[in-house]
Amino acid sequence: LKVSNWKVRFHCTKALAQEGAEDAVDILKYKAKKDPVKKVRTGAIKALGEIGTKECFDFLRELFAKKQESLDIRQICCDILIEKDLAASLDTIKKVMSESWDGPAYEFKIVDICAKKLSTTESALLEEVFKRFLISPHMNIRIYGIRGAALNQYAGLKEKIKEISEKDPVAMVKREALAALT
Repeated sequence: LKVSNWKVRFHCTKALAQEGAEDAVDILKYKAKKDPVKKVRTGAIKALGEIGTKECFDFLRELFAKKQESLDIRQICCDILIEKDLAASLDTIKKVMSESWDGPAYEFKIVDICAKKLSTTESALLEEVFKRFLISPHMNIRIYGIRGAALNQYAGLKEKIKEISEKDPVAMVKREALAALT
């Protein structure tokens, strides 16, 4: 991981992407933050997700929460945290989304990214998240809320989805709600 050829560094991150590579966590964290080549940085992030220790996930949550970090890096962290560490990461995800909910479009994009990923996730932990999505002024977030609620079969959100199917001002959202009810 210390050689000058970025392709070698990248392939090293791929080789370390496995449980049992805990000895490489420190250098992978360094590469995830500081490597000048984005592909190496993303490879290091993915490797940390595969190693999967508490230290790795703590680091990924920290990186995900940094507003000044690039959106694609934050998205990779978000995907890993949702897929592999949802229970421990949900508070951080909700906090990041909450802080960006009413911000400018470039900040709101992280909400959209998280909502899209969450809408495809099965978990008993997400009902309150989807409930908030269903009342969003953003049609795409309402759609993600409908999809997530339907996937998880949250009975407590069925009435809200029924209301959306009848009263939402956007036809596409109404159709999505109707489809979720059938």
